[in-house]
Amino acid sequence: MFEKLTGKITDAMRFVTGKASINEKNIEDAVEAIKMALLDADVNLRVVRRFVNSTIEEAKGEKVLRSVDPGQQFIKIVHDKLVSFLGDEDPASRALKLRGPDVISSILVLGLQGSGKTTSAAKLALRLKKEGRKPMLIACDLTSCRYGTAGCTRRTDRYSCP
Repeated sequence: MFEKLTGKITDAMRFVTGKASINEKNIEDAVEAIKMALLDADVNLRVVRRFVNSTIEEAKGEKVLRSVDPGQQFIKIVHDKLVSFLGDEDPASRALKLRGPDVISSILVLGLQGSGKTTSAAKLALRLKKEGRKPMLIACDLTSCRYGTAGCTRRTDRYSCP
């Protein structure tokens, strides 16, 4: 999924790279292509609108440095926005905030079929086990009663999680 999104965002940058100067039309074309890429990746519409509006606002208000290519400066703006959009680089801000180790905490993982939920849940269980917790994985698919997910979670025995 990220490879496809990366490719579409890279394609969107063709509107601004290699230009001696960028104008509002270049910015709007590039941001529109990024917007479509994010929507294709099932990003929430409100989040996409917020991202697009703040990117356009910052790109139009940014003064171009003489030593920097305008296209490269726009790419930096988009990069910075994506980093803040996906999560800060600060590890403390990505910390999982659960109740104490003696209290049961529930984590619901949902997404499209084949998007890696079971693998992510197993990796999360391993991380929690290393932190001294006692994770348990429960598979359920209420819409189609697919039992394949239960088989996948059984394969997580290598992590010693019930």
